[in-house]
Amino acid sequence: MSSTEPASLIPTTLLTGFLGSGKTTVLNHVLKRPGMAATAVIVNEFGEIGLDHLLVERSSEDVVLLNSGCLCCTVRNDIVDTLTSLFVDRAKNKVPWFTRVVIETTGLADPAPILHTLMTEPIVAARYMLDGVVTTVDAVNGAATFDRQPEAVKQAAVADRLLLTKTDLAEPALRQAVQTRLAALNPSALLIPVAQGTVEAGRLFNLGFFDPATKSVDVQRWLRDEAFAAGNQHDHDAEHADPNRHDDRIRAFCITREKPISWAVLSGWLDGLASMRGADLLRFKAIVALSDRPDEPVVLHGVQHLFHPPVLLPQWPSEDRRTRMIFITRDLPQEAIEAALTAFEKAVEEPLEPPSATGTGESRREFLAGAAAAAATTAFAGPAHAVMGPDDKFDLVIKGGDVLDPSQSLRGKHDIGIRYGIIEGVEPEIPADRALRVLDASGNLITPGLIDLHAHVYPYGSAIGIPADELVGHQCTTTCVSAGDAGANNFAGFRRFVVAQTRTRLYAFIHIANAGLASFPVAELTNIDVANVDAAAKAIAENADLALGAKVRMSENIIAHNGIEPLKRAIAACEKAGTGGRVMVHIGGVETRALMTEILDLLRPGDILTHCYTGAPNVAGDFTNIVQDGRLLPAALAAKQRGVVFDVGHGGGSFDYTVAETAIAQGCPPDTISSDIHVLSGNTPGMPYLTWVMSKFLGLGFPLDQVVAMATVNPAKVINRVPKLGTLQVGAPGDVAIMELIEGPVSFVDTRNNTRSGTVHLQPVQTVTAGVPFGRPYNLPFSVR
Repeated sequence: MSSTEPASLIPTTLLTGFLGSGKTTVLNHVLKRPGMAATAVIVNEFGEIGLDHLLVERSSEDVVLLNSGCLCCTVRNDIVDTLTSLFVDRAKNKVPWFTRVVIETTGLADPAPILHTLMTEPIVAARYMLDGVVTTVDAVNGAATFDRQPEAVKQAAVADRLLLTKTDLAEPALRQAVQTRLAALNPSALLIPVAQGTVEAGRLFNLGFFDPATKSVDVQRWLRDEAFAAGNQHDHDAEHADPNRHDDRIRAFCITREKPISWAVLSGWLDGLASMRGADLLRFKAIVALSDRPDEPVVLHGVQHLFHPPVLLPQWPSEDRRTRMIFITRDLPQEAIEAALTAFEKAVEEPLEPPSATGTGESRREFLAGAAAAAATTAFAGPAHAVMGPDDKFDLVIKGGDVLDPSQSLRGKHDIGIRYGIIEGVEPEIPADRALRVLDASGNLITPGLIDLHAHVYPYGSAIGIPADELVGHQCTTTCVSAGDAGANNFAGFRRFVVAQTRTRLYAFIHIANAGLASFPVAELTNIDVANVDAAAKAIAENADLALGAKVRMSENIIAHNGIEPLKRAIAACEKAGTGGRVMVHIGGVETRALMTEILDLLRPGDILTHCYTGAPNVAGDFTNIVQDGRLLPAALAAKQRGVVFDVGHGGGSFDYTVAETAIAQGCPPDTISSDIHVLSGNTPGMPYLTWVMSKFLGLGFPLDQVVAMATVNPAKVINRVPKLGTLQVGAPGDVAIMELIEGPVSFVDTRNNTRSGTVHLQPVQTVTAGVPFGRPYNLPFSVR
């Protein structure tokens, strides 16, 4: 792209900000300004009714309401279709002529997917260009929101303009505290105080490096690298970082280079950064001096793993000819990025002598590529995978299936290429001759390998465990989490003799009771002394690669009259371990109604409430779960809103349709779908195999992509151990589920004999784990992860 081409594209502004931060108030004010008459506004709301659409006062332009859900969840369908339709309707004079687009996101949206679409979706990028991101931040509640909601931090981190709203209502000290955090979080974004939504419209637009008003390039206004002058650059002190403050994980910094950089170094370095740490690269803006073309700088713009096509300027826009690169990252320090750049420069520009012809015989180009790859692997300290050459073959290609990956909002016919256990290609067509083996998936649904967050997969050590690999044919699981099968005293046996011998990827919550479920059916926590905090903390810390935290069962028939104490000990073990562990708490027939509320109030953001829709009564026959007397407990809704994960955990006695329907209708849908499969539950009429439980939620009206997300990318976020787990993104583990989506009448039953009918269900067909199918086609030799 040349520097003159953006003039023909329609500038598009993303207006984002967390719930209640005043986006709609600002939009209402801006739309009333005379200069906004040629603006098309796309308003998106989460839920059935677009309330913000009702609040936006129309001017002469159309307001398009996307009412299918959160923008970041449907970005490749609704937003692409809407932008395309708007452009076509404009050309046909079906809508008033517009010269600018504003997209207002829901307050829960991650802005990255829409930025990806504007930058890379061919249909959109040919007609629209990203002008900038404007984020509203509540001066009254902003600090507390940052502490609770990582989405809010990301919205502020990627902004070009920050609107500090409700400044007329905030106490001076509170306002200053939010301003200080914003200045540290994103120093390059201009901070604009706003009262009652009043802001000058001109300050929110023309934020890109191309100024349509002057039809010239203004890189300095776009880059704002002067904000990173000495004394203002933001760097966190890891020793004093507060793990409960999400913005303590964000770093904003500017890297400058006096010496020009070769395109080979620049492209290799950025490719390595994007592929290895793309998820942590929130935003990147740069003007770079190229040694290859010293008089023509290149402007770069990236969001996570995607980069806008580079724009080559015909000349430098000012006397300053230094390379200046603005980074906003998460858990990715400046030192690592600079070290990688230096390593690439040394590897490419000052190489050691390659092996002679009498050695390996590799070419200088091959040597440099290998040296640069090694430099990236070392400097970025992240997982890497071998880069495929044009003549390399995939170990396995899964062909012809209907691919659904909620993490990418990807749906449609694609082939998936896997090499060395890693997904290397997701393309509309991969030629069969590029594959060593082909798996024909025509007519079937292809998703990321299913992840069962609550299963019992410690056979021989836990009384109720089933071998995880034995479950694969029944539920397409490539990852299972052992939900408290083992405690501190017997977890080593699970690690040494089960995990090491199992193809399915395994993780675990370590039971707060020392022996886990080995005593089943005898209750494990009637004697509180077996809940040893020190022993559990030590086991969690020493097995942090597998142990996600602690498990505790809080039913009355398990803990007797020990009240809240077992849960307190489980939380204490996680905190003492220092690994950021979560607590998975089992409910169902807790001793009293008051104890249920106490449990909910004690759970921290990220902790998991499993069996969330249980209808099991306590010993006295009272229903003491999250729905009581037909109403959702306020404490349950509060837990959901502060980030407690609601997990289904169906099992043989822990899923009640009447509880689920009430809780969902009143604000507590599930975050993750799990089976709670074990030797007893597997024999019950409810058949809690993961695909069957997923089918029950299809029957409850949840869309297929959301149901798949709750059994793939959502539990993967809870696990948080392997990059891109639960996705089909390039670089993800080669874990794939192949299922048949069968249409036709079907009947379901819960664990309390309530029945419901459905029209569709999922049936397992085949499973691929780490690139190797369970069954044909077999590897030669038969090697697995």
